[in-house]
Amino acid sequence: VDKIATQMNPSLKESEERLVAFLDYYFEKLGNDKGNTWTSKENIKSEVINEVPEVEKFLDALIEKEIQKPKLLFIQEEKIGLKRFHDDEMFIWDKAHELSKTEPLPVTQQNIDDGIRIAEEFQGFQFTEEQKEVIINMTKNNFSLEVGKSGTGKTTTARGLLNIYKCAGYSV
Repeated sequence: VDKIATQMNPSLKESEERLVAFLDYYFEKLGNDKGNTWTSKENIKSEVINEVPEVEKFLDALIEKEIQKPKLLFIQEEKIGLKRFHDDEMFIWDKAHELSKTEPLPVTQQNIDDGIRIAEEFQGFQFTEEQKEVIINMTKNNFSLEVGKSGTGKTTTARGLLNIYKCAGYSV
């Protein structure tokens, strides 16, 4: 895309606009490929020099402008990332924090037993004791985060949790 854009409009070749487009592309790729939403200023400079050297001369001025009034970038000491990624992460953090302070939906022991039984019947195997413990602990909080590698049973335990809430009469 960069090649086509600079061929169609040669004035873009040495422009802040091209630098901004590259930074947006670079951080999207970094996030999608490696799960990182930030990197060091030094690394950004190196990437710009390697990929779009014609716009490197605009980098320091852009960073200074973004420090003063952030529009594109979030900069904290030597860390740099896209402002929209930071804003999204802070929104999620705020919502998670807000949810964590509220009371969990009430469920009975009977709801728990029935929900686990229904999930086990549906999937054709029984939960491990560890999975049951995770499911029960998740009913005690209004916000839970379940993480694990592929195949560890995240979807399976989520199914158990959803069945508990269905047995308690909640719409899921």
